[in-house]
Amino acid sequence: MPGIEDWQSAPRRFRIVTTYSFTAQSVRDMVREHAGEAEVPLYRRRLVEQIERSIPLSEDVKRAANFFPLEFGQSWLDAREAEPLLYARVQPMMLTLKQQLLSDIQASTTPLARLRVAVDAHMVIARVKKKRQEVLGAESEALQAVLGRAQHEQGQAQLAAENIGKQCASLAQAQEALTDEALSKDIARHFVFATTAPGDPYESVDGFKAVIRRAKSSMKQAMLACHPDTARMSGTQPFWRRVELKDGASGSDDILDDAFSSFLSTLNAYWVDKYWSTGEGSDYARDLRTFKRCIDEVQTELKALARKRWLAAAHAWRERLLEELEEQRYKRDDFQRLADGGIAPIKLLEEKLAQHTQARELFEQRMENDLLESRRFASLLDAEYVAELEQRRQAICTAGNRVTGFLGLLAAVRLVDVRKQVLLHIEPSAI
Repeated sequence: MPGIEDWQSAPRRFRIVTTYSFTAQSVRDMVREHAGEAEVPLYRRRLVEQIERSIPLSEDVKRAANFFPLEFGQSWLDAREAEPLLYARVQPMMLTLKQQLLSDIQASTTPLARLRVAVDAHMVIARVKKKRQEVLGAESEALQAVLGRAQHEQGQAQLAAENIGKQCASLAQAQEALTDEALSKDIARHFVFATTAPGDPYESVDGFKAVIRRAKSSMKQAMLACHPDTARMSGTQPFWRRVELKDGASGSDDILDDAFSSFLSTLNAYWVDKYWSTGEGSDYARDLRTFKRCIDEVQTELKALARKRWLAAAHAWRERLLEELEEQRYKRDDFQRLADGGIAPIKLLEEKLAQHTQARELFEQRMENDLLESRRFASLLDAEYVAELEQRRQAICTAGNRVTGFLGLLAAVRLVDVRKQVLLHIEPSAI
């Protein structure tokens, strides 16, 4: 029911009339369930309940005399023929309600009623303004809150897209330097593979076997400890520091065994442990040269294997970084789409808030204009009051006898009280 909020500010100035109150089948069934003539209070109460499903009503508004459930039109005339029992039950009630409504309309057109309406105008306008301002203020705060959340979410998405975009740019720039050639040069030039001297065989077969065992252990440890020398690298240093090699000594046992197998076979063929001669051209000198050659060869092979494995680990890490770069790009694009998608709703909310603000300002201006008009009415009342007082004064002065003059004086005093009551009703602060 449009405008019902404003109507509640001055309920005695309005009447709620429904024109198809008995058209619905549910209402007609209700009439049939209640034997006898339809009762006015019952259907007025039902109308109030129906209105309160949409909007709450104050106790003053819910006065039964304000509501008129009626039926007009051809459909009701047809009901007289189609459903005579229903018509017979309801028609007396509607005649009663129509007579009450007509009486209310006639009473509202009297001079006294018009004056009462004019006096009520200021109060009604002030109430409407206050209630409407509360509603508009709440709506404005709700819109501001929704807009604030939308702006915050859009800003967060845009910030995330920009931050991830910077990360993507940094990763992409780093990837440009990680070519196969650059990685190969790094591992060839800057690589740590440390071995320790296996010791002296002490001119015996068992001594050679002991230093072979120590050499194998030392080089296996070197395989585990070898790593790119990142301290001597420049542009690719951060990349190499994140490269990891798992199980670096894998396969080294087979290489070490193969490297020394032939020499060990020679050593195992000796019948005695001690070398009789250690000079140039002796078996000892030959075996010592063979041992050193095996050390050099296996160390070169293990070092090449270690470089190869570290280079493979670097390639694998580079591929992982490329995958991470693509993931970051997808994430950046998702956040950017989210941020872009939030722009249109924000604009709509801003437009809606601007329209709401404009409507609020127009409403307040209209209310102020109405209040000015109502104050103008108060000024007219003052002017009429002064004129009436002057007329009463002259009547008292020209009265034919003291009784008539005294009665005129009492009427003038009463007029003062009436004026105070009217002004108090219009604007209490004026008294």
